[in-house]
Amino acid sequence: MTGNNSLFTSNRQYDYSSPRLFLDGLLTVDNTYTFYANVKLATGVSGTSNITIKNTLNGDDTYTNLYDPPLQVSSENWTQLSGDFTYTGSDQIFVYIKGPTQAQGGGDFYIDDFSLVPQGSPPVNFNDISDVVDIGAYEFSSTLSLDDSNSSINPLVKVYPNPATNEITLSEEFGKDQLILFDLLGKNYPIKLMNNFNSSTNIDISSLSSGLYFIKIINEKSIKSIKFFKE
Repeated sequence: MTGNNSLFTSNRQYDYSSPRLFLDGLLTVDNTYTFYANVKLATGVSGTSNITIKNTLNGDDTYTNLYDPPLQVSSENWTQLSGDFTYTGSDQIFVYIKGPTQAQGGGDFYIDDFSLVPQGSPPVNFNDISDVVDIGAYEFSSTLSLDDSNSSINPLVKVYPNPATNEITLSEEFGKDQLILFDLLGKNYPIKLMNNFNSSTNIDISSLSSGLYFIKIINEKSIKSIKFFKE
């Protein structure tokens, strides 16, 4: 799939053993979303895969499998999984990609190019940096990498506190024209700079809903992305 690496899942003890992505604060009630993920089994492994969403509301757990029955996948080629999910509210919600069941022998597998988009939208184009949100679960090549080791932006730039409630601070000074604030679905939010003390940048996040966000720092040569969680 896209890039040179994928997410390898091994040492599985249960049917649900898999990386998970928390969706708390990222979905809008009564909206429907389309999930995409590409799966390939390790050499010598056979079986099925599924996209499963665990939703906890008022202490009750609901599991939604986007394939019934699970989809047959292989070790020879990548298989794209996709399915729709309507969010009706939760106390906690996450998604994970299941591999072959223990009855099928379990086994290792690879995950790549995961997308979460509004219903009916195509998957993210991971060859186009403008479509990519860096959640640390993939690798791709670009002269404008979101975390370029050759970046002229200081790689030690930090955001604190993290998680935060009302305000975050970047450990260096930036102007509004250098920063983009966006969520996991790529929606941009206006940035309100607070007191800027020459050596740091303070940003008001009090109006944001709880969830995972990103600050993209841009200059003429490179881009750097920093994650933070709004409580």
